[in-house]
Amino acid sequence: MDSFMILFLMLLKGVPLMCEDIYLEHPDMVEESIHIQGRNVKLLVAVPGEILDLKCEVTFTSQPANKIVWKINEEPVRKPNDQIEHKETKNGKVIVVIEDNYEISITKEMDGSKMSCGYHKGQYTGKAVVVLRVFQPEIEISEEVCDNCNGNVRLIFKERSPLEANVDKRIKQKITKLTGIQSEEISVHNSEYSVLLPIDKVKDNEEILDILNGATIDALDKCECTSNNWIWIVIAVIAVIAAAVVAAFVIACRFMSFCFWSKSKRYRGEAGKGVEAGERGEKSLEMHDLNENSGVNVSELSKLCGVEEGEGGESLKVYDFNLPTT
Repeated sequence: MDSFMILFLMLLKGVPLMCEDIYLEHPDMVEESIHIQGRNVKLLVAVPGEILDLKCEVTFTSQPANKIVWKINEEPVRKPNDQIEHKETKNGKVIVVIEDNYEISITKEMDGSKMSCGYHKGQYTGKAVVVLRVFQPEIEISEEVCDNCNGNVRLIFKERSPLEANVDKRIKQKITKLTGIQSEEISVHNSEYSVLLPIDKVKDNEEILDILNGATIDALDKCECTSNNWIWIVIAVIAVIAAAVVAAFVIACRFMSFCFWSKSKRYRGEAGKGVEAGERGEKSLEMHDLNENSGVNVSELSKLCGVEEGEGGESLKVYDFNLPTT
């Protein structure tokens, strides 16, 4: 009795049909906009540098379960056997569901590659296939923007396959998430998508830098704003000099408010005036407006102002002391 007869008898008896099925899943996978009957193929939208965790699931199999086999372009992939098996009950019958994950690092060379997971047991052979649509990012920088480190650069995502409606929708969502630019502001030409971004926003965005290839990053790194460096250096030097001048002026004002130098003839004083007269040709200390009861020590004051009593030369005038009495 062939399999078709068995199937026919099961339908007549009302036996629920349960057979293996296989699925490949990831948030960046989309269905083909033009579906072909019997073709179990999806499209995976990606950019270089991404690490994607693909999930393969087999339903309605039985124990003992076989292993899921992963392939890239029909070549088996070596990976640890970490598939998960769990039991479910469907219409009173115990079935086994298998789940397995594969982590893939996307490179630009993978554009157009086919990734698949397959399962075989008894008469069942199933395979889920995904075709990678890898968009290569590039940056266009004008010489003026690069020299001044100011202005917009053009971030471009290219893919060689023909434009596909569901892929178009998904790549726009990824660009919006990456750059913050809304889908209506994204320029599209064939399979090339581009947005304008300030150069400083690109240089400060780690996610964008992670997906750029080495040549593009090298070109971006050369934009060091060298034409404006001298301006900032001059400003910094002027600021340091100004700060030093202000500090010196403050210190000088505080000191000069206490002591003031000037040329003077020697003072001829009389005893009992609070200051002893110096001899001819000697430097004397001339003091005005001092309170007799202020308790000022003339010797200490002379030393503080840098003049020793009894030395010859100029005289030190101290004006308008307003010292508290003791």
